[in-house]
Amino acid sequence: MIRVHQLQKSFGSQTLFSEVSFSVHQGEKVGIVGRNGYGKSTLLRMISGKESIENGEIFLPKDYRIGTLDQHISFSEGTILKEACLGLRKEEKEKIWQAEMILSGLGFSEKDFQRDPHEFSGGFQIRINLAKALLANPDLLLLDEPTNYLDILSLRWLSRFLQKWKGEFLLVTHNRAFMDEVTTHTMIIHRQKIRKVRGKVSDAYQQIGTEENVSERTRVAAEKKKAKSEEFIRKFRSGARSAGLVQSRIKMLNKLKPQDELEKISSIRFRFHEKECHSGNMMMVNSLCFGYKSGNHLIEKLNFTLGSGDRIAIIGRNGAGKSTLLKLLAEELSPLSGSIKQKTDIHREYFVQSNTLSLAPQKSILEELYDTEKKVNEQEIRSLCASLLFRGNDVHKKISVLSGGEKSRVSLGKMMLAPTHMLLLDEPSNHLDMESCDALCDALLEFSGGTIFISHDENILRRLANKLIVFDGGKAQVYEMGYDTFLEEIGWQEEEEKGGIVMKKKNKDDRQQKKEWQKHLRKSERRAVEIEKELEVWEGENEENTKKLQGASQENDHIKMREYGEKATELIEGINARYQELEEILKKQEELLLQLRDA
Repeated sequence: MIRVHQLQKSFGSQTLFSEVSFSVHQGEKVGIVGRNGYGKSTLLRMISGKESIENGEIFLPKDYRIGTLDQHISFSEGTILKEACLGLRKEEKEKIWQAEMILSGLGFSEKDFQRDPHEFSGGFQIRINLAKALLANPDLLLLDEPTNYLDILSLRWLSRFLQKWKGEFLLVTHNRAFMDEVTTHTMIIHRQKIRKVRGKVSDAYQQIGTEENVSERTRVAAEKKKAKSEEFIRKFRSGARSAGLVQSRIKMLNKLKPQDELEKISSIRFRFHEKECHSGNMMMVNSLCFGYKSGNHLIEKLNFTLGSGDRIAIIGRNGAGKSTLLKLLAEELSPLSGSIKQKTDIHREYFVQSNTLSLAPQKSILEELYDTEKKVNEQEIRSLCASLLFRGNDVHKKISVLSGGEKSRVSLGKMMLAPTHMLLLDEPSNHLDMESCDALCDALLEFSGGTIFISHDENILRRLANKLIVFDGGKAQVYEMGYDTFLEEIGWQEEEEKGGIVMKKKNKDDRQQKKEWQKHLRKSERRAVEIEKELEVWEGENEENTKKLQGASQENDHIKMREYGEKATELIEGINARYQELEEILKKQEELLLQLRDA
């Protein structure tokens, strides 16, 4: 068990934590949420010993091993496989197959295993460090934004891996869907305190919201009580008969502790200004082909249209061609063949992470936004800044001193100034915290133009996408469906075909049978989750009904006893029926898993 007691940490005048205490028990998997700058990464560094503790204590069990995802790149071995094996414990050095399995899950091919780690991009080098951290199998694993460097298939693999993790881990990520899948508890950093809640991210925010609502109602009630007492004292202070009552009210007032109103925490707001589109389709893509190497096409005969209200997600492994397709649509690349036709009066905005590099370092936020759209006055720019959480003197901050998340907000702000018909977005949620991701999704749902975006975040895909362009199995395919429907009816070919570290060739019938099994398994998993939620409600009602039945029995109220007794029978029958259904589902899941394992 980890125990944190009265922890305090500040940077200059900014207090991150004030007298924070919490525990992490054996087997708990904890997600840490909170806005950017609230101290999530700092907390992990303090637990790992890489950051000093200002006040308070962190207690760890004897011989308790902590593992971290190292962001520093330093390799000593000549191949990826040998480098990854450095993570294995001394007594497990012969378990090379574990390293191969994890590297494969994180997106490396069997051919990659013998390549030099230095040949890979920074994102893939971080994956090697992640493989080493997982292979070390520590008692406590500290993961700071591991999802930033993974594509959607690697994320899905890591999710399954962490769900089976035997020890404890603390996870920081802006990917809400991933966090909800792998964690048992959520810790939220809020108003310099930390609250730990069993359950998902939404449960933690709901708990905080409930507590603050109760706090505010209590404060308002206390203020009213105080005002009434003060009025009573003023009215009856001079009366001899009421002197005792007045003194009593004065004593009561002196005992009342003043409660300050909670400081309002501003929420970020995105809003894209759409131009009205008078034509049907904004963009028509016909038989599009592109490749960087002769005869090796990333995109082959791709056809789709973009209309108003379309939100097309481009998904697949890194390197498959997602960003290349978006560059083609933005006319930054030219196709080898085929056509991309766009109405002449259509205006589009294009966002990529490199947009932040085009921001002028010497300019202030206000100047950068004002120079983007001269038709907009300074007050409108300041209002936009406020919606992006740049208030007061913050608008005069130089671009050069901003964090990655702040620069992304400025880049998105520049897009929001110009009325547009079409948005092309390459991973717009990178560097944004969960609140900002939610706000961005809300804005894109409100945008009535056409949107084409790249994302690895399954929560964003579920919320936004009504069409998909899927890079899978070496080709790009268009699907007129949402992401959950795609998973249920189609599924990832690469994910299904990959057995361990080897891509197994299977005939069409075998693959189809496996898809059917996986489809039934996903349906049964969703139903099992639904039943568990239903059971919580029914058992809660049963507990409340039992209390009422006991009360009626004590009062000898036969009418109520009969009413609550009949309700108890109904509830128990409902609960038993759900447990029976759950048992049948779990039995069926076991059969499906055995079939999939042997396939």
